[in-house]
Amino acid sequence: MGDISSQIEKLEKNNYQPWRFRMKNYLIGKNMWRLVTGEEPPPELSAQPSEEQVRQFNQWNERDKRGIFFLSQHI
Repeated sequence: MGDISSQIEKLEKNNYQPWRFRMKNYLIGKNMWRLVTGEEPPPELSAQPSEEQVRQFNQWNERDKRGIFFLSQHI
């Protein structure tokens, strides 16, 4: 069984509500929804960030990029 993303139709003029429902649930399941809504801003980096700060920022950035890519593939 493939990823459910293949079952989400592209957004069109007449399918916004089902598209929105499926997209939101998919992004919630992939831990990206809070990035899309802005509820999870990027971690702050100090002037001389620690390795942990950089690691957390890079993880956030990768999730953000995946969310943008996924949305762009379904619009």
